[in-house]
Formats: sequence, C-alpha cells, structure tokens
Amino acid sequence: MSLNWAGNNHNYVPAYQQSGIPYVTSSVANEVGASDLINVSFPFVSRWIQVTTTEGAGQQDLKVAFTRNAIDAAGYGNYNPTGSNRNYIVLTAGKSLGPVEVRCTDLWFQSDSGTTSFNVVAGLTNVPADPLRQLLTGSNGFQGIG
Repeated sequence: MSLNWAGNNHNYVPAYQQSGIPYVTSSVANEVGASDLINVSFPFVSRWIQVTTTEGAGQQDLKVAFTRNAIDAAGYGNYNPTGSNRNYIVLTAGKSLGPVEVRCTDLWFQSDSGTTSFNVVAGLTNVPADPLRQLLTGSNGFQGIG
C-alpha cells in the first residue's frame, strides 16, 4: 500500500460535502466606485457565496465577477462595452445574489455608476485557494469567467 496520497485539492469531493467554514466581509460605505476595482480574495476555495448590495438613497448597482479580467474596463481583453461579451453580473442596489454553490477563490466588484457598497458571506472548504486561483482564468480555457 502506498503512502503517497494525493493532497486536498479543488476536485476533492468530500471537502464540498461538509458545512462551510464561515467567512464574512463588507465594504466601507460608498467605497466602490465606477472606476474602482475591489477584490475579495478567499484564503480557501468557497463552497458557496452570497453577495448583498447596500440599500439606500444614492446606492448604485454593483458589478460582480470572479476574475479581474472579467470586470476591468482598462483593457484586460474581455471587456466589451456593447454587452455581447460581459463576464460579470450586475446586481441591483439593495438586492442579493445567492447563496450560490460555486467553487471560487476571488470576487471582484465595481459600481455600475456612482458609488455603492456590499456584504459578502461565504462558506469555505479546507481546500487551499492558490492552485485553483491559478487555473481560473480565461487564458486557461475557462470561458465565461474572464
């Protein structure tokens, strides 16, 4: 019998069958602007995520993506202002996304216009984030995420 067992990785199913380790973070009020990119980087791969935008006067819609390439309008290659190739969703002010069962390592945020803020709640696995973080790019063949 071999003692050279494979380590815990993003394809290790039992890691996703357990309850998630709680992770909670929020932006500062009106922190996210139309020219700002805010990144939430998880220490472990997520089992599920939930994003909520702040409700109130003057709050704007929020763009949410899994990679910087998917959301950045500064020329990372995937941004298309006509809307035919956007790899992010727009979350209406005061609304929630999720909980969504998804394996991810990062969330990227940008206001659609003006400023807004958000809350993130996630259930994390015990799977290290770095190996999956390196895989999740459009250049690695993962289409639709940036």
